[in-house]
Amino acid sequence: MPYDALGKREIPLLSVLTITGCSDKSKEDILHDTIKLAVNHLRGKEWCENASGLDAYPALIRIFDQSPDIAASWNAEYFLGTYGALKEYAYKYFKKVEMVELAELYRDVFNAWMEAYKIKKSKDATSHDTRAEIVSLLKSAYENEKKAVQIMESLII
Repeated sequence: MPYDALGKREIPLLSVLTITGCSDKSKEDILHDTIKLAVNHLRGKEWCENASGLDAYPALIRIFDQSPDIAASWNAEYFLGTYGALKEYAYKYFKKVEMVELAELYRDVFNAWMEAYKIKKSKDATSHDTRAEIVSLLKSAYENEKKAVQIMESLII
């Protein structure tokens, strides 16, 4: 597949950010900057022209609501597994910095994504009932992640 076509196929939302390196910033500054970065990501304020951040939820949910063939594809499984695994990093980070409410929200977000992934792997995703289970889990994760963004936004004002 040509590079410029990545993320623009059945589920147009591929965008992953990786942070590397060291910093001499204080822990408080790192936390503030990390939260600010997360809010910008979740609000879709990045270079990606695809649905990004929280806007990726309706795009993915729509696939499971309306497109049984795409929902049954390996792409759908890939997105659930990949993005689900990334939610664990947020959970672990907020747990590490002792932000209990955010850690709990992201634990629930992570668990919902991973349960959706397990369902997608083990059940027939062309089945309406299977897709409805996945949609329910994604909607739950979406609501929790919207709450998390509101909390984070209140911290960076």
